[in-house]
Amino acid sequence: MAMSNMSLRSLTVDSMTSAMFHFILAMLFASAAVALLNSAGWVNKRPTCDASGEYGLCAALQDLRVIVSFTLGVVTCKVLEPSSNRDSDSDCKGNIYACLLW
Repeated sequence: MAMSNMSLRSLTVDSMTSAMFHFILAMLFASAAVALLNSAGWVNKRPTCDASGEYGLCAALQDLRVIVSFTLGVVTCKVLEPSSNRDSDSDCKGNIYACLLW
């Protein structure tokens, strides 16, 4: 009986490990969904810019699209974050993983 109780205690995980696990699962499911949509032909292939060595309007628009996409992702995450987590900015002071998942 003591052995089964001991094994259950060793299986508990902290909240950071759980958050990292959920983050990795979300990335895996998202990549699988994109791969499935790509293989079905539903993902539009964007035209690439000319590789003439110049930084033209096409490359600038691609960079702008990346910056806007990143900014919208950050804003979405901050809006959907529970209000109880918004006031706890002190978590980043000693824990690098909490800062990366911010």
